[in-house]
Amino acid sequence: MMKSTNILLIVNNSWGEVDWILPVMEVLKSCRDVKIWVYFSSMQILKDVKEYEDLYSRLTKISVDIYTPWNIKRKLGFKRQFAELIKINRSHKLGYYRFIRKIGSIVRGRFHAMFNSSELLRLKVPESIDYLFHDYSGVDFSSYYREFNSAQVVVFPHGTFLFNLLNSAFQQQIKRSLSYNKIKNDAFLLLGSPINIPYFRELTGLKNIVAVGYPKFESSWINSFPIDDKKSKPTLLYLLIPKRKVSGEGIFAKYIESVIEIARRNNMRLLIKKHPRQGESEIEEILENYPNEDIEIARNSVLHTALLSDITICFPTSACMDAIAAGIPVIEYFDYTGQHWSTLVEMDGEITSVYRMNDMVLASDDLDELRESVEKIIKDAEFRDRLVKKQRQVWEHLQYNSGQVIETIVKVLNLSHV
Repeated sequence: MMKSTNILLIVNNSWGEVDWILPVMEVLKSCRDVKIWVYFSSMQILKDVKEYEDLYSRLTKISVDIYTPWNIKRKLGFKRQFAELIKINRSHKLGYYRFIRKIGSIVRGRFHAMFNSSELLRLKVPESIDYLFHDYSGVDFSSYYREFNSAQVVVFPHGTFLFNLLNSAFQQQIKRSLSYNKIKNDAFLLLGSPINIPYFRELTGLKNIVAVGYPKFESSWINSFPIDDKKSKPTLLYLLIPKRKVSGEGIFAKYIESVIEIARRNNMRLLIKKHPRQGESEIEEILENYPNEDIEIARNSVLHTALLSDITICFPTSACMDAIAAGIPVIEYFDYTGQHWSTLVEMDGEITSVYRMNDMVLASDDLDELRESVEKIIKDAEFRDRLVKKQRQVWEHLQYNSGQVIETIVKVLNLSHV
């Protein structure tokens, strides 16, 4: 009997990681003898599941199990905890004092507290992990490499940002402050675009860097989401960024209030999609002032939500690419005066976003421009179609390997035999 291929997916920081890699995992699971275990490195990621109900539902269907440091402890009985501690002591030679401390932790009901995440994970996941997937957030994954030392490491993005356009000072800051140099030497690093290869080659020193494209932008994935054709009224999608990124007292709230006014003015339902690393409280405190408006916090991925919407308004965010992929017009509503983010770029002596610079979004600097843009899209079908076509053409120009992304990943990782 042929042995299954065992995959461990570590979700480290946000649902953006799941959003990127899930299309690959689904194909592997559906077409091949593959077993997938998922490890969320913190409970906060799992708590945010309400913001990504579609992705979580699909992830649970293909996973043997989904673990956190906490539920690993709950799933191990008292006797099993002692048995596993003895096993770990034999293989890792903990030493007398550390061994006694860990026994004390079991007695006090704090078994998980004396083990690092990778040790806890070893207790539940088979030793014969063939592939270890994690994102390239710059966290030190060395302990996982030690625990699953025979696994082929595969590192993947957590978004669609064009890293080569970052200014050189910020690139060096990232290189100094994070642990990219600790990625396993023989790891495969998957990238969405070849234009990012020079940046990551300098950052990581890895040799196995491969541009494969963006799995979630494959038509097979886009078409897999259900579409609601029975909407009672048009839907406006608003894509946010964390409040902390916007300089100026009350400016963040002002943008949201302006978009609420636009939705009301045009009799539209408003769906607000928060950033994966954004607390819901900073949005709710604004929405409390609008109890009677037709406003909801989106509970699905950006791409799925955009497929259910008619127009997107956004802050400067790579999520705009999901809306373009969904085939709806995108307006970037933001005034860059006084804003100095490290991820912004300079064009003609002025600060802007990579999306405006590449003409991927319709720019609106103030509320009057936003009103005009939205009303023109609604009332002028030809203008809307031209805008969607233009944005799609720019988007397609930035895509790579369309139609073959997942097939390429399978070949690169030598999974075609599975």
